Amino acid sequence: MSLFPLKQRQIILFLFLSALIMRVLFQLLFWGFGSPVVDDGRDYHRIAVNLIETGTFQGKTGTTARRPPLYPFFIAAIYSVTSPNPDAVRLVQIVLNAALVIWIYLFGRQVYGTRVGLLAGLLAVFYPVFVFLPARLLTENLFVILVFLVSWFLIRYARRSALHYFLGGTLLGLAILTRPALMMAPLFIAIWILGYASRFRTASIRFIALVLGMSCVIAPWTLRNYFLFHQFVPVTTNAGITFLHDNNPFVPKMGWAGPQNRIFQPELISPEFAPENEAWQELNEAQQDQAYFNYTLNWIKQNPIEFLKLLPRKLISYLNFRQGSNTAELSTVLMDLANLFSYGLLLPFMLIGFGWTFRHESPAQRLVHFLIATFVLGVMIYAGGVRLRVPIEPFLVLFAAYTLVSLFEQLRPHALDQLMSKIER
Repeated sequence: MSLFPLKQRQIILFLFLSALIMRVLFQLLFWGFGSPVVDDGRDYHRIAVNLIETGTFQGKTGTTARRPPLYPFFIAAIYSVTSPNPDAVRLVQIVLNAALVIWIYLFGRQVYGTRVGLLAGLLAVFYPVFVFLPARLLTENLFVILVFLVSWFLIRYARRSALHYFLGGTLLGLAILTRPALMMAPLFIAIWILGYASRFRTASIRFIALVLGMSCVIAPWTLRNYFLFHQFVPVTTNAGITFLHDNNPFVPKMGWAGPQNRIFQPELISPEFAPENEAWQELNEAQQDQAYFNYTLNWIKQNPIEFLKLLPRKLISYLNFRQGSNTAELSTVLMDLANLFSYGLLLPFMLIGFGWTFRHESPAQRLVHFLIATFVLGVMIYAGGVRLRVPIEPFLVLFAAYTLVSLFEQLRPHALDQLMSKIER
């Protein structure tokens, strides 16, 4: 017996092939196979090559923890089969991103109904950020999928055994090892579990199982970092400098999208961070990152009003459609237009859908809202920017689809029924 009815299999195949064609065409016509790896991708490529050739996690400064480990290992796994060819990674990412379109459709169908799932899947086929993302060697290619799978798995098995929560925790741990932006997620997941669990004891067992699963995945890397730097580094030594990047007195002078400024020199903030400072050079990368973090924390304590003024700037930066390309290699006008006529037009429907879906969902289905709250809080306190929005964009597309379907059902209910009957025949 097939997992899906014939009509649903046809829809899945149509969505997958359409998404695949769109992403391959973008790669061929705009980015180009054989194009060089740029920006952060160069470091991920370098680490992956070193993993294959020397078995060590080395960046341009030697053995490091500046990058979260899972994505370089993902690239290295591909390179071990194909040789170090970035195009092989791009092709794998194209296939995974096309699969994401199917998962968006199935998730929407399960949680919000057939109409919402179908519209969300169609939107995801052409959504510029999804079309563009596989061309770049960026952690978001893997992170967006893991965040989505964590959400779907936990919602699907919300009322099942502690084992399911342990497995959900392992998925969460893998997501954190891809990008640590979900480090605060257990707090919000705990609130979510308490919101629908019938007994506190049941909720506690589920939460403990989830944390254990997450810890089992993260702990080996944390131990590796402890032995390397002789201090507690859960995932990366990049936390402090990121914290400083978006919380300092110079941010207001960097323009309205300050957190996305490409030029950042910590030594302009404090002379203690200057490369020529001998005491600074004696610190290892973990100690330097801790110094960045401590400086930023002290600045916030001494300047709470200035810190509060930065919060809306980060949120604006987070929601800004113009940052969708996040690169200087593509035509800014092209990416601006693409994002204006997709994310820019859909943003009001996404925001409305955030509230409407919360009203529609059962308590067990509201995990999506709690995970979005995790990202938004991290952006407001820590750092803002479009790359941190990518992991929640599948859900934003679902929210927009939910709003559009709801409005159409109220304005033209019979027309929508006729359309759906034709599609399902």
